[in-house]
Amino acid sequence: MKKGFIFIESAIILFIFFGCSNPSSNTGGGNITHLDFSVTIPENSNKDVFLIKYNPSYNFVPYNKTGYVENNQRAATDSSDSSNSSDFSSSSYIKTSYDKRINPNIDRLNSEITKTHPLLPKTSANSRNILASETQTTEQTYTEDTKRDFYYFSSENAVTLAEFTCKYVGKHCYVWFYDSNNKLTPESSFKEEKSFKTLAEKFDSICETEQKYFGKHNQDTCYSNIIKGKEKIDIIVTDLEGDAKEGQNSGKFGYFYRVDTFTDINTSNKTLAIYLDSYFYLKFPEECYSTLVHEYNHLLNWINKMLIHEVNNDKQMETWFTEMLSMVAEDMFQDILGIEDINSPKSRLYQHLNGSYIGFKNWADDDSVYYNYANAYAFGAFLARNYGGAELIKKIATSEYINEEAIEKATNKSFEELMRNFAISFLYPSNGEQPYSANSGIFSLHKGDDQANADGIKFSPIDVTKLFENGKPKIFYAQKYISEDKPENTDLQLQNYYTVSLDGGGFSIHYIGKNVTNFRLNVIDMSSDVKYFTYVQ
Repeated sequence: MKKGFIFIESAIILFIFFGCSNPSSNTGGGNITHLDFSVTIPENSNKDVFLIKYNPSYNFVPYNKTGYVENNQRAATDSSDSSNSSDFSSSSYIKTSYDKRINPNIDRLNSEITKTHPLLPKTSANSRNILASETQTTEQTYTEDTKRDFYYFSSENAVTLAEFTCKYVGKHCYVWFYDSNNKLTPESSFKEEKSFKTLAEKFDSICETEQKYFGKHNQDTCYSNIIKGKEKIDIIVTDLEGDAKEGQNSGKFGYFYRVDTFTDINTSNKTLAIYLDSYFYLKFPEECYSTLVHEYNHLLNWINKMLIHEVNNDKQMETWFTEMLSMVAEDMFQDILGIEDINSPKSRLYQHLNGSYIGFKNWADDDSVYYNYANAYAFGAFLARNYGGAELIKKIATSEYINEEAIEKATNKSFEELMRNFAISFLYPSNGEQPYSANSGIFSLHKGDDQANADGIKFSPIDVTKLFENGKPKIFYAQKYISEDKPENTDLQLQNYYTVSLDGGGFSIHYIGKNVTNFRLNVIDMSSDVKYFTYVQ
């Protein structure tokens, strides 16, 4: 069976044909061992040919099941060497050790802690339609210096009850503080731009607009054991997980805890709350402002995706999906909050370039999770800049659907097509100083709008050739990312080493050569989860 795709760019028209033409078979069992690719190169051109492989499934595919290139043939007009080619890989990935190059200052974790009541008992069918005046309210009014007990994670696995003090009352929030680490986070340190007032003002500046695009936090749900009528968000500031120490540069900046929304769990605070680490707020305030957006978005996702639409009661909102939306929200509100790129999720893109094959669907429980964050953000940033900006994100975030289905419904594209275009976007990392236009037909993160909409939101073009390493801009080109290094030995074992594993949601780009007209992809024992296509640039 032969497959064909035509990609048409605005400035260059390219005809690319790919698939299995004249596949050979083993003489014994009849299994396909390779696929022959025929690539049409425009006459008198000088084009690079790439093979892109991607894994839209949730399954991990080891390197020896993703296929490899055996040989290629260049166009007759090209006098360069036509020696055997092979796939590029940064490693034969199984578990990649974390390479700390996101931000030289900090490795920032944000978390939605998902331990919840095992069941969400439904109320009567009419409960969603009750009048606002009849809605049970849990709202309480607080003033500064009010005392109140809150449960919080005093260590990674321990929940502790402590007395917090209301330090500031904002329009949309209360800011609470517990001085659990007197030496490093004394109350006297929270002043000027790092004050509790500033924290409240930053949240107040985004609260209404974030609800407009991601759904309201105060609405009735399908369930009888969920709090109702909460107008203000509690921002709880303390030393999260009790790990503050001088010079600390990694850890949890904040979290949203689903349990707090339940009325029938002992350790629930029975409120809508965002938790923020006190030490990190003093050391890295911009990241904490961004964290407020991120964690508030987890709260909104939980309410608007899982508690309003009872159709999702037997489903799970995947971690990658809610993390993607939360990081895209940070992107949306970056300029409103005055956050520099290096303190925003954009700084994570370095990790994406080093680990796109690790994907985002299978959320790691070790330092590899930083790659998951980077890849999920890159995918969300790509969607926003190529399929409709803030209005697209609103469709994804407020529909009754979750995970892949929410994205497919909002874009009217299949997830496989979106993943193909996502990979292609990294062949167009920049266009010099001029971003690609919206109607260019080119997929790239270097698209967007430098003009804010009526709500002050914009998705600025991202030039991924300029990223951050050791606090300085790093020029990083796609050709270096793809790499032309190839082994001379075409031995099968060596070829296997130069292929790359693909985890769920991951992709890899392989440089085949310049003006290559034919090449062969070995597919011995190749996983059906791996999809592939050629691209000429």
